[in-house]
Amino acid sequence: IQHVSRIEDFPADKWQQLINIMLVGPALLTQAFLPAMISNNHGHFMTVASSASYFSLPNLCAYSMSKTAALAFLESLRAELRAVYKACRVRTSVVTPTKVRTVLAEGLNEGDDDFLMPVLEPIQVARAMADTLNSGLSRNISLPLGSALLPYLRALPEWYRGALRAMGNTDALVTPESISRGQQALRGHQSNLDHMKKLGVHS
Repeated sequence: IQHVSRIEDFPADKWQQLINIMLVGPALLTQAFLPAMISNNHGHFMTVASSASYFSLPNLCAYSMSKTAALAFLESLRAELRAVYKACRVRTSVVTPTKVRTVLAEGLNEGDDDFLMPVLEPIQVARAMADTLNSGLSRNISLPLGSALLPYLRALPEWYRGALRAMGNTDALVTPESISRGQQALRGHQSNLDHMKKLGVHS
Protein backbone atom coordinates (compact mmCIF):
# COMPACT_ATOMS: atom_id res chain seq x y z
CA ILE A 1 0.00 0.00 0.00
CA GLN A 2 3.01 2.29 0.35
CA HIS A 3 3.16 2.44 -3.45
CA VAL A 4 -0.44 3.64 -3.76
CA SER A 5 -0.46 7.41 -4.19
CA ARG A 6 -1.04 10.24 -6.61
CA ILE A 7 1.97 10.89 -8.86
CA GLU A 8 2.63 14.35 -7.43
CA ASP A 9 2.54 13.02 -3.85
CA PHE A 10 4.83 10.04 -4.37
CA PRO A 11 8.09 10.61 -2.39
CA ALA A 12 11.20 10.94 -4.53
CA ASP A 13 13.15 8.30 -2.61
CA LYS A 14 10.32 5.79 -3.02
CA TRP A 15 10.75 5.68 -6.80
CA GLN A 16 14.23 4.18 -6.47
CA GLN A 17 13.09 1.85 -3.70
CA LEU A 18 10.27 0.62 -5.91
CA ILE A 19 12.64 0.00 -8.83
CA ASN A 20 15.06 -1.92 -6.60
CA ILE A 21 12.34 -4.16 -5.13
CA MET A 22 10.17 -4.78 -8.17
CA LEU A 23 12.69 -4.68 -11.01
CA VAL A 24 16.34 -4.89 -9.98
CA GLY A 25 15.75 -7.70 -7.45
CA PRO A 26 14.02 -10.08 -9.88
CA ALA A 27 16.54 -9.24 -12.60
CA LEU A 28 19.49 -10.13 -10.34
CA LEU A 29 17.80 -13.37 -9.26
CA THR A 30 17.27 -14.25 -12.91
CA GLN A 31 20.93 -13.60 -13.68
CA ALA A 32 21.93 -15.89 -10.81
CA PHE A 33 19.82 -18.87 -11.92
CA LEU A 34 19.73 -18.41 -15.69
CA PRO A 35 23.14 -19.94 -16.60
CA ALA A 36 22.36 -23.29 -14.91
CA MET A 37 18.88 -23.41 -16.43
CA ILE A 38 20.27 -22.71 -19.89
CA SER A 39 23.02 -25.29 -19.46
CA ASN A 40 20.48 -27.95 -18.46
CA ASN A 41 17.78 -26.64 -20.81
CA HIS A 42 15.39 -27.04 -17.93
CA GLY A 43 13.67 -24.82 -15.37
CA HIS A 44 10.75 -22.48 -14.90
CA PHE A 45 10.59 -18.73 -14.27
CA MET A 46 7.35 -17.49 -12.69
CA THR A 47 6.65 -13.76 -12.75
CA VAL A 48 3.98 -12.20 -10.54
CA ALA A 49 2.61 -9.22 -12.45
CA SER A 50 -0.93 -7.81 -12.26
CA SER A 51 -3.95 -6.83 -14.30
CA ALA A 52 -2.54 -3.34 -13.70
CA SER A 53 0.14 -4.31 -16.24
CA TYR A 54 -2.55 -3.82 -18.90
CA PHE A 55 -4.94 -1.30 -17.39
CA SER A 56 -3.73 1.58 -15.21
CA LEU A 57 -5.85 3.26 -12.56
CA PRO A 58 -5.68 6.73 -10.98
CA ASN A 59 -3.53 6.84 -7.84
CA LEU A 60 -1.86 3.57 -8.82
CA CYS A 61 0.88 4.85 -11.14
CA ALA A 62 3.91 3.49 -9.27
CA TYR A 63 2.39 0.05 -8.80
CA SER A 64 1.14 -0.18 -12.40
CA MET A 65 4.50 1.03 -13.72
CA SER A 66 6.41 -1.65 -11.80
CA LYS A 67 4.05 -4.45 -12.86
CA THR A 68 4.14 -3.37 -16.51
CA ALA A 69 7.94 -3.45 -16.32
CA ALA A 70 7.81 -6.93 -14.77
CA LEU A 71 5.73 -8.12 -17.71
CA ALA A 72 8.14 -6.53 -20.21
CA PHE A 73 11.07 -8.20 -18.44
CA LEU A 74 9.45 -11.63 -18.77
CA GLU A 75 8.71 -11.06 -22.44
CA SER A 76 12.36 -10.09 -23.04
CA LEU A 77 13.52 -13.18 -21.14
CA ARG A 78 11.26 -15.36 -23.28
CA ALA A 79 12.69 -13.83 -26.43
CA GLU A 80 16.30 -14.43 -25.37
CA LEU A 81 15.65 -18.01 -24.25
CA ARG A 82 14.08 -18.69 -27.65
CA ALA A 83 16.29 -16.76 -30.05
CA VAL A 84 19.65 -16.41 -28.28
CA TYR A 85 20.07 -19.46 -26.07
CA LYS A 86 17.80 -21.95 -27.92
CA ALA A 87 16.71 -23.16 -24.48
CA CYS A 88 13.14 -23.98 -25.39
CA ARG A 89 12.61 -26.19 -22.33
CA VAL A 90 13.24 -23.38 -19.89
CA ARG A 91 9.66 -22.35 -19.21
CA THR A 92 8.42 -18.84 -18.47
CA SER A 93 5.05 -18.01 -16.96
CA VAL A 94 3.32 -14.90 -15.69
CA VAL A 95 0.28 -14.43 -13.47
CA THR A 96 -1.78 -11.26 -13.83
CA PRO A 97 -4.54 -11.32 -11.20
CA THR A 98 -7.03 -8.58 -10.48
CA LYS A 99 -7.81 -7.70 -6.86
CA VAL A 100 -6.57 -10.31 -4.37
CA ARG A 101 -7.73 -10.29 -0.76
CA THR A 102 -4.49 -9.05 0.82
CA VAL A 103 -3.41 -6.01 2.85
CA LEU A 104 -2.64 -4.22 -0.42
CA ALA A 105 -6.19 -4.87 -1.62
CA GLU A 106 -7.53 -2.87 1.31
CA GLY A 107 -6.43 0.19 -0.65
CA LEU A 108 -8.84 -0.62 -3.50
CA ASN A 109 -12.59 -0.22 -3.49
CA GLU A 110 -14.84 -3.03 -4.68
CA GLY A 111 -15.67 -3.10 -8.39
CA ASP A 112 -19.20 -2.66 -9.75
CA ASP A 113 -19.37 -6.20 -11.15
CA ASP A 114 -18.48 -8.96 -8.70
CA PHE A 115 -19.35 -11.63 -11.27
CA LEU A 116 -16.89 -10.48 -13.94
CA MET A 117 -14.23 -9.16 -11.56
CA PRO A 118 -14.55 -10.95 -8.21
CA VAL A 119 -12.12 -10.44 -5.35
CA LEU A 120 -9.69 -13.36 -5.52
CA GLU A 121 -8.54 -15.36 -2.52
CA PRO A 122 -4.75 -15.80 -2.20
CA ILE A 123 -5.15 -19.58 -2.33
CA GLN A 124 -6.77 -19.29 -5.79
CA VAL A 125 -3.74 -17.50 -7.18
CA ALA A 126 -1.31 -19.86 -5.42
CA ARG A 127 -3.07 -22.94 -6.81
CA ALA A 128 -3.03 -21.57 -10.36
CA MET A 129 0.70 -20.88 -10.07
CA ALA A 130 1.41 -24.33 -8.58
CA ASP A 131 -0.66 -26.04 -11.29
CA THR A 132 1.33 -24.20 -13.94
CA LEU A 133 4.66 -25.21 -12.43
CA ASN A 134 3.46 -28.82 -12.22
CA SER A 135 2.30 -28.74 -15.85
CA GLY A 136 5.81 -28.13 -17.16
CA LEU A 137 4.43 -25.61 -19.67
CA SER A 138 4.76 -21.87 -20.10
CA ARG A 139 1.52 -20.04 -19.43
CA ASN A 140 -0.02 -16.61 -19.12
CA ILE A 141 -2.31 -16.98 -16.10
CA SER A 142 -5.22 -14.53 -16.14
CA LEU A 143 -7.35 -14.45 -12.99
CA PRO A 144 -10.30 -14.28 -13.10
CA LEU A 145 -10.73 -15.72 -16.58
CA GLY A 146 -12.46 -12.58 -17.90
CA SER A 147 -9.30 -10.55 -17.27
CA ALA A 148 -7.70 -12.37 -20.21
CA LEU A 149 -9.39 -9.72 -22.37
CA LEU A 150 -7.44 -6.87 -20.76
CA PRO A 151 -4.40 -7.03 -23.12
CA TYR A 152 -6.71 -6.40 -26.07
CA LEU A 153 -7.74 -3.05 -24.59
CA ARG A 154 -4.36 -1.68 -25.65
CA ALA A 155 -5.43 -1.97 -29.28
CA LEU A 156 -8.69 -0.06 -28.80
CA PRO A 157 -9.06 3.69 -29.40
CA GLU A 158 -8.94 5.88 -26.31
CA TRP A 159 -12.57 6.91 -26.59
CA TYR A 160 -13.60 3.24 -26.38
CA ARG A 161 -11.33 2.66 -23.40
CA GLY A 162 -12.88 5.73 -21.81
CA ALA A 163 -16.35 4.30 -22.30
CA LEU A 164 -15.28 1.06 -20.61
CA ARG A 165 -13.79 3.01 -17.70
CA ALA A 166 -17.07 4.88 -17.30
CA MET A 167 -19.18 1.73 -17.45
CA GLY A 168 -16.99 -0.07 -14.95
CA ASN A 169 -16.45 3.03 -12.81
CA THR A 170 -12.78 2.03 -12.62
CA ASP A 171 -11.64 5.58 -11.79
CA ALA A 172 -13.28 5.14 -8.39
CA LEU A 173 -11.42 1.95 -7.46
CA VAL A 174 -8.56 3.83 -5.77
CA THR A 175 -9.49 6.95 -3.81
CA PRO A 176 -7.97 8.93 -0.92
CA GLU A 177 -10.43 7.15 1.37
CA SER A 178 -9.47 3.69 0.16
CA ILE A 179 -5.77 4.55 0.41
CA SER A 180 -6.28 5.66 4.02
CA ARG A 181 -8.14 2.43 4.74
CA GLY A 182 -5.32 0.41 3.25
CA GLN A 183 -2.72 2.26 5.29
CA GLN A 184 -4.68 1.55 8.46
CA ALA A 185 -4.89 -2.13 7.54
CA LEU A 186 -1.14 -2.21 6.93
CA ARG A 187 -0.44 -0.62 10.31
CA GLY A 188 -2.74 -3.15 11.98
CA HIS A 189 -1.03 -6.01 10.16
CA GLN A 190 2.40 -4.76 11.23
CA SER A 191 1.20 -4.33 14.81
CA ASN A 192 0.00 -7.93 14.86
CA LEU A 193 3.35 -9.15 13.52
CA ASP A 194 5.24 -7.16 16.15
CA HIS A 195 3.01 -8.60 18.88
CA MET A 196 3.61 -12.14 17.62
CA LYS A 197 7.36 -11.58 17.67
CA LYS A 198 7.19 -10.40 21.28
CA LEU A 199 5.34 -13.62 22.13
CA GLY A 200 7.99 -15.64 20.32
CA VAL A 201 5.65 -16.68 17.50
CA HIS A 202 7.11 -16.54 13.98
CA SER A 203 4.89 -16.21 10.89
